[in-house]
Amino acid sequence: MFFGFKSSLALPFRNTDRQYGLIARLLHWSSVSLLVVVIYISGLFENLPSGDVREDLVRLHSSFGIVLLLIMVSRLIWRRSNLNPIHSYNIHPLQKFSALLLHRLIYIVLIVLSLFGFGILLFSGGAIYLFDFELISFMAKQESLNEFSIYVHSWVSVLIYPLFALHIFAAIYHQIFGVLDE
Repeated sequence: MFFGFKSSLALPFRNTDRQYGLIARLLHWSSVSLLVVVIYISGLFENLPSGDVREDLVRLHSSFGIVLLLIMVSRLIWRRSNLNPIHSYNIHPLQKFSALLLHRLIYIVLIVLSLFGFGILLFSGGAIYLFDFELISFMAKQESLNEFSIYVHSWVSVLIYPLFALHIFAAIYHQIFGVLDE
């Protein structure tokens, strides 16, 4: 196995009791890629003064954040309608509980981040864009809700780093030591 992919070219569409299927893997790696892009872009505009460059980067960050939210919701729907291979792992119950809890926490943090990021856009009084396509342009600025959304978004954003690191560590551990009773 390499990064969760078996050497066989025949990967099932849906999850099995022993492995994640093609759709789950595509959704997983798409969300990981988008998360890295969103984090990178936020680092670019974080210390920039107001202006066109900052606004373009914020719009790009927001657009990728909206797509990330859609993919996370898709992942939740797909996850609820498929088997979860973690349940077949031959590992200590505490380890299994930790894996399930970590996945749930990552989902919660990413969805909360995305929703409050959307709240920042919604309550700012400006139009909401998905890249160059205007989605919504009807709400007047709601200062207190905008500030609250910014506050929650910025504080919750720091939670993704330790969760992401723990997830990577667990995935590497899983690849090295394996956990399936085959």
